[in-house]
Amino acid sequence: MQDGDDDTGLELEFNVKSLEELVLPAAAVDDVQAAWNAFIAGASSKEAAGEAIYSALFDSAPSLRGLFTTPRAVQAMTFMNELTAFVTWLDNPSQLKAQVETLAFKHLNIEVTMPRATIFRDAILDLLEVELGDALTTSTHDGIKGALSGVWRCCSTTLPAPSSS
Repeated sequence: MQDGDDDTGLELEFNVKSLEELVLPAAAVDDVQAAWNAFIAGASSKEAAGEAIYSALFDSAPSLRGLFTTPRAVQAMTFMNELTAFVTWLDNPSQLKAQVETLAFKHLNIEVTMPRATIFRDAILDLLEVELGDALTTSTHDGIKGALSGVWRCCSTTLPAPSSS
């Protein structure tokens, strides 16, 4: 087993050496989609779920708030919609890759770095752990972690490297 992999074959950490389609085992896709649907169902509305994502991210890393210039309610729904799209397309790697590439191009004005991606990924995981409790199994947690790591991997290999000037 390579460092960053687990026994399910999921790549849990960030690999920035190649841009490949994210292919998760079918069971992991089902687990992630079920967990995401449970998270949304547990919120009073999609807006409330988006607000929870927004709060989780910016409570854990207030310094990232300055990178996003849209109003809070709009940004919260953007997070919700983008994450929902990723989860929806987990069973279609080519569509997921296209979705993530589109997201990457929306972030050309932001330096997407591994530390920032880790903060974002871990804030989402922490939120889901709190909201889903014991329903978030280790395999589901690893599936979500692998999926979010794959999203960042695609963004980081799609975006140009920051200039050193």
